[in-house]
Amino acid sequence: ILCSITGIARLLKNENPTVRGDAAYLLGIIGHPHAVPLLKDALGDEHADVRNVIREAIE
Repeated sequence: ILCSITGIARLLKNENPTVRGDAAYLLGIIGHPHAVPLLKDALGDEHADVRNVIREAIE
């Protein structure tokens, strides 16, 4: 699972906001505690929709 989290987390830096949002959503679905810091690091995303998905994934 940790390898999957790492791979998905890389997508949080993708140039496409849809990909970043989908990655955050997947990390939220996985729900592993190691994903939370990665999601928190991405909270500064330039797109409000992506930030909203990240916040929901953290909850």
